[in-house]
Order: sequence, then structure tokens, then C-alpha cells
Amino acid sequence: MSVNSKMTAIADEIRSKTGLSDELTLEQMVIDIAAIPTQPVNVPDYVMQEAERVADAVKSIQNSNTISFIALADIHTQPDYQDSILHMAQATNIIKGKIPIDFTAVLGDVVYGASTDTYDEHMKNLLTSVRILSIANPDIRLDGNHDSNIYVADISLAPSELHRYTYRFNNPNVVAGDTERGYFHYDMEDSKIRVICVNSADLKDISPNSPQNGHHVSAEQLAWLVDTLDMTGLDEWGVIVLAH
Repeated sequence: MSVNSKMTAIADEIRSKTGLSDELTLEQMVIDIAAIPTQPVNVPDYVMQEAERVADAVKSIQNSNTISFIALADIHTQPDYQDSILHMAQATNIIKGKIPIDFTAVLGDVVYGASTDTYDEHMKNLLTSVRILSIANPDIRLDGNHDSNIYVADISLAPSELHRYTYRFNNPNVVAGDTERGYFHYDMEDSKIRVICVNSADLKDISPNSPQNGHHVSAEQLAWLVDTLDMTGLDEWGVIVLAH
């Protein structure tokens, strides 16, 4: 088997695990392997006990009319935080196994993005977050200002690069407003709920010298938001809006 044939076989195997079908470079293969859902191992007792306590508390008030979801935000992966982040992901997975959860969302800032970060550190931390979050297996992933990191440090990630690490792995039922700019909606038809996900770090029409520091919603996204909030014909539906 030639090297190209081996790489194709590896890419095909990765696609079979992720359910995605696009072409893969070597770098993209690494990202996709990190994102493949995994089960928690070596769960500390305190994590198991707290996850069970939370699951029991939520279960006691759940009924046929409740919506239950888990939202994780501001993970800010750094070496000093990785054990805590791992335990959070383990607890999320345990809770999801014990009670009905409609969806799990990661609401951005999965990296720290401080001014001391180098590009390599930033990308390493981003990949670490993808790997750890694979345990929680979120349905929805949003960006934050530290993920885009445009004005926090001299690190610029194009939307297509962020797409590889974040919303590329969204639930396939997500309807993208813009495939690479990270705003979309997710309809739960059985529950009659529309989850609208806003990218509050959408810097499409911001100049490099802007003082926005990564917090912005483009005019294009605002127009999409108005359209998506139009619930004509869905009078009995509710709306949940998520953002960083």
C-alpha cells in the first residue's frame, strides 16, 4: 500500500468516526481525531458524587414540559487548568448518561488568548480543548473573543481556521447562517424550541485598529438574526438565544 493509499485509508476511518465528509489534510486529521467522542476514564470520586447530585436535583424537577441543557463557557484552556476542565467534561458526560438532556453547548473562549500567548501556544491550547470537550460531546459550539483573539494578542485566526476547531463539529441539524462565521440556529421540533446561536466575536466589518477587542456582531449577522427571530407560522414555539 502506497503512502497516499495509507493516508486515504486513515482519512476514511476518521470520517467514519466523525460522520463528516470533507477532504482532510494532515493537520485536519489531528483535529478530527481529537474531536472524536470518548468516554471518561479515571473519574475522581468527587466528580462522580457531584455529577450524581446535580443529576438527581435536575431530575426531581424535570417533567414533560421542561427543557434541560448544559452550557459550558470560558474554559480558557491553560496547563494549570487542564485537570479542572477535564473533570468538568467528565461530570457533563456522567450527567448526560443519567437524565434526559436536550443539548449541550460550549459558549466560547475555549482558549485563554492572553497577550503572552504565542501562535503555537494558542493552537496547542485550542487542540487540548477539542480533545477534552470530546468527552462532553457538545451539540453546539460557539466562538468567544479569546478564540478569535484578533485584538487580544498578535494572533489572527481566520474564520475558516476557527471553523476547523469549533462549529465544524456542531450537531448536523444545526442550520448555519454563515458556515464559517459561526452563527446558526438549531430547531428542536418535538419540543417546539428554536435555539438561536449568536457569534458575539463576528469581526467581519471591523477594522484592525478598532477598540472592540473582539466583541462585535456584524451588520450581516444582525440582518440574519432579525430573519431568524421571525417565528411566523410557529406561534406555539419558544426561543432560546445563546452567545458568548
